[in-house]
Amino acid sequence: MSIVIAIAGIFFAIGLVDMMVHQALSPEEPEFWIESGAVYGLEVTDSDSEFSATWNMTLMAQNPNKKLVIDFDKVKVVVYYGSKEDFFYRDHDQYTIAKTQLSPFFLFTGNQTGLNFKLGVVGASFMITRPREGCSGIGQIRGDASG
Repeated sequence: MSIVIAIAGIFFAIGLVDMMVHQALSPEEPEFWIESGAVYGLEVTDSDSEFSATWNMTLMAQNPNKKLVIDFDKVKVVVYYGSKEDFFYRDHDQYTIAKTQLSPFFLFTGNQTGLNFKLGVVGASFMITRPREGCSGIGQIRGDASG
């Protein structure tokens, strides 16, 4: 019985320390936006729904935290067509047009940085299931916060 009480006490202490650290640091989510983007060399063939293009983009990232440095070890950018539901809840490789992985980077407290990158696609096939369905993009960001 004393072992159960000791284990419960340890979990309570860990939870209390976690709550105090979270309260002291007040962590905020980083902010991301596309600063600029351009499509070059867009060629579309009507007969077999294939196209080629190059996207030049600048992704901006900002750390609003005053006490935490954020380390991004993987930044993956994907351009897809169709709805978000098609991409996330079905076979997303079927809807992917282009993707790239950006270099790891740090965001120091209150810092903002720009990441320039290119996405290229040659002879990608796509099926339009609804009229005027366009392309969308999503950035998947994974990082570690350190203080």
